[in-house]
Amino acid sequence: MSDFVEGQIGHPEVHTERKIAREIPPREETREKRRINVGPYKLENRIDGGKAECWMCTDTRDGSKRFIKKFPSPKMPSEEERALDRVAYEFQVSQCNSFLEHHQSIARDITSEHVGNGSLVRPLEAFWHNSSFFKIYPFISDLTPLDATTLRSWEPKHRVLAIRSILLALRELHNKKIVHADIKKANIHLIKVPSGSVARLIDFDDCYRADAPPPPTVLGGTEDYYSPEVLVYKGFVSSPYVLKLGTHSDLFSLSLAIHEAFSPSGKKPRWSYTETDAGMHALAGDEVEYESLGTAKPLLEYRLKRCLKLIPTERPNISELLSACGTNLGRVA
Repeated sequence: MSDFVEGQIGHPEVHTERKIAREIPPREETREKRRINVGPYKLENRIDGGKAECWMCTDTRDGSKRFIKKFPSPKMPSEEERALDRVAYEFQVSQCNSFLEHHQSIARDITSEHVGNGSLVRPLEAFWHNSSFFKIYPFISDLTPLDATTLRSWEPKHRVLAIRSILLALRELHNKKIVHADIKKANIHLIKVPSGSVARLIDFDDCYRADAPPPPTVLGGTEDYYSPEVLVYKGFVSSPYVLKLGTHSDLFSLSLAIHEAFSPSGKKPRWSYTETDAGMHALAGDEVEYESLGTAKPLLEYRLKRCLKLIPTERPNISELLSACGTNLGRVA
């Protein structure tokens, strides 16, 4: 399965199953079958997915292995809720429709062509099943986490190759005016290729269009990697500066993640003797201590440090970061 498949919302069989379940208590084997099947996907091993419930699964249509993620929210309202308050029910269904359409739209944009030299682990399908929202991703067995311990023995060339590969992936998103919105070390993995190891970017669940960010209460991400403009937008703090939300926010987060993975300490950069609250420190005008990343590329590391500037437009863009990587590094698979 290579193309994104639009899921169905409000499918009649969903409500039919609920009606039958109320009228006839299901047998034990039926409950077990429902527990391990989501549409055509047979759930297998449960795996860590943060706030979401995630499993390895098999597509029963072709036997292929997949990764399935169940979102904790929103929830499709039930027929009981419709009977209690039709207006509220219709509003919630409308919100659920919009949620699905947003994910489908983002997925279409990042699967419409070969993106990021293969550096994006792209979603395959999104749909509602009963009251829950699910997304399907390809399963790649040889992905390994981006970890300082793994990278400690890497030569400078291979470090730069990995950084360049993730920049290429992010460039394709940004060229389409899409903000990833949850760049962090846990969302960057490594995969071996003939030229060494390159990075793979995962988890596009919080993506949004740069010109249409979601409401502050809906904007996702991970607080430890929030840029100053995200903190201001979400109302955590005020600022006398106009900090426009957009693709530059990803670069702030990316700089933190790269430092965490490639620096000798294996931690985020230090601000006033702490590695936490980077966005707050940037807002306060504190100086940042940026360790060597072992790339043997001083300009690249200088520009990555500048990605932590308070004003988004003062941060380097991805083209500037890529040019600092240099040439003759080998092919990024």
